[in-house]
Amino acid sequence: GAYNSWSAVNDASEGVAVETLSLMNRFVGIFAVDDGSAAGSLVCRVEPGITLRVLVKALAARGLSLASLPILLDQTCGGAVGTGSHGSSMHHGTLSDAVVALTLVLPSGEVRHASRDEPLLRAARLGLGRLGIIVQLDLQVVPQYYVLQRTFLMDETILTKADRSNKLERLLQDHEHVWLHWRQKPARRDDKEVRQEEGYEEGKEEMRTKEPCIVAMCLAKTQECTTNARPYDGRNWFPFSDDAMFVLGCLAEDHGNSSRGPSSAHQSYKRHHMSMQYSFPLTKLPAAANKIQRLAASNPSLADRVVEVKFLPGSNRTLLGPNAGV
Repeated sequence: GAYNSWSAVNDASEGVAVETLSLMNRFVGIFAVDDGSAAGSLVCRVEPGITLRVLVKALAARGLSLASLPILLDQTCGGAVGTGSHGSSMHHGTLSDAVVALTLVLPSGEVRHASRDEPLLRAARLGLGRLGIIVQLDLQVVPQYYVLQRTFLMDETILTKADRSNKLERLLQDHEHVWLHWRQKPARRDDKEVRQEEGYEEGKEEMRTKEPCIVAMCLAKTQECTTNARPYDGRNWFPFSDDAMFVLGCLAEDHGNSSRGPSSAHQSYKRHHMSMQYSFPLTKLPAAANKIQRLAASNPSLADRVVEVKFLPGSNRTLLGPNAGV
């Protein structure tokens, strides 16, 4: 891959690392497959070394897109599939779930093609590189769509209180992608007052808070290309608003205007992240959030840490998928 993984699984000191980034990086083409629906579906065929950034550009030129993209676009498709890399959407799964077929070279040297839902495909969709070397991938694609970025500032009860779960569920249903950032301490007021967004409203219900510590980044799907709508390309989360960056403990004056990715403020924000990842059902979120809150309150070293909360639909398409059964 492109060496984006920090896992020990990425360590090839006792084996052989196969370079795909420069040797197997072609965009092969687009073709239609019969998935049982009246319209069928479109699939793009790629080699594993192509990066997501290059693939996104190639698909956009053809009016297509992957349904959901990870935040890191400089990882290779093979690496992203092999590790179950994902964005944050209750409407779409991991990048591994988008794989409809692949070609694999086994340790024995045998070349195997796996398709449909045969066990080899389910295992290889998230094989962590242990089954062999992926040499070709078929990924399901969708017509390119536009999204509007929306930001909501909230308090922690949206996560910790079970009786507010319906509001969170509405947020997830009404937006194609939702990514929460939860700071483990209320925003410092000092001399600056946090400007409030209008809050999330539907049916005269409103989520508004006096001490926001959660930033909900939401991407709403739209078919229209308006001034504020952009084609979905995995970079639509950025830039964060000044209010959002302040709530997360970053200085607004450090906040860049680039829409291509994190600025210096985002790098500051990155330093506050916890380096752990867990997966659990949405129904367990209040219990998990309360445990995180108690842990942060009892440990001064966790003050101002930012916890990311991402969402995925339940899936059984991968045998080792982080979202399987959720």
